[in-house]
Amino acid sequence: MEERVCSDGTSAGGAGVRLCKIPVTLVDQRLTHAYAATVRRMSGDRRLDDGGKMRLPVRRGRVCMAVVLICAAVLLGAHARPSTASSTPLQGSGRGDTVRLVCGPLPYVSDGEQCDSGIGAELARRACQDAGLSCQFEQFPWPRAQKEVETGQADILIGPYFTPDRARWMVFSSDYFYADQISLFRLQRADGGAPPPSGRIGVPLGWAVLEGVSSLTGAQVEPVRNVDIGFNLLTNGRLDGVVAHARAVARFQQSHPSLRFEPYGPTLSEQRSYMGYGYGFASTPVRRAYEAAYTALLGSPFYADLLARHRPMDGMVTEVAARAHQFTPAAP
Repeated sequence: MEERVCSDGTSAGGAGVRLCKIPVTLVDQRLTHAYAATVRRMSGDRRLDDGGKMRLPVRRGRVCMAVVLICAAVLLGAHARPSTASSTPLQGSGRGDTVRLVCGPLPYVSDGEQCDSGIGAELARRACQDAGLSCQFEQFPWPRAQKEVETGQADILIGPYFTPDRARWMVFSSDYFYADQISLFRLQRADGGAPPPSGRIGVPLGWAVLEGVSSLTGAQVEPVRNVDIGFNLLTNGRLDGVVAHARAVARFQQSHPSLRFEPYGPTLSEQRSYMGYGYGFASTPVRRAYEAAYTALLGSPFYADLLARHRPMDGMVTEVAARAHQFTPAAP
């Protein structure tokens, strides 16, 4: 095998020995020779100019030039310095990253077209601010909001209750920010009296309260599509009670100011609202920065002020330690 001597005095030849660097001038010479050889091969119908030299037809000359330019680009590109830029944005401390948050129309938790107000929405905005994150907020109907996070179109869902089904596609925050007391509500009459709670009890689909309702003597459970339908059936005399929480009652009474509902009997269950993270987002440093800021806020005066401002109904007590609004139900 022929041994080549490199410009630095070392040899390059044989198996396992390094290759010499080819000077740019040598590359230019080789390209010139390649062009001449290509001209000779492709000049099938050779023509002579006035000087007796061979020339190519114009079209073939252009093709040859294109071939030479491509070869030059390949050879010279191999010697270019590789780019250090990455197509994937770095996620370091979370500073300056954009986070997409979605919510459903949950009264006193995430109200407004852009999740503008509510305990959860305002906590999320402040957590983004404290973590140095840029946040984008959008509100959708609740099933759509969940699907946005499940499919990775959004990063955080504000206010979901924990359920085993949701835990399959969403990671919940380490701590909750609100607890709903689920109770049985009945319609208060104009004379101050109220009908007995036994009889037909409306339970919104998906509310895990059947065990508490079944303990009521003489209760007949009637599933209803949502809590507002249950309240309408209650006011029309087709139900005797509806399972709900104070936030749902307060929202319904805003559009029906002449109606009054009151809780009856003990609390049936407690449901807690969390921040829900999509699986792809949950493992990032950005989520950890957000979670740290969110958790710190739960022990701050800012959070206590949120609970005081977003009390659903008059007469309810703000329980900061329990992260809830509570009232003493009427005696059975």
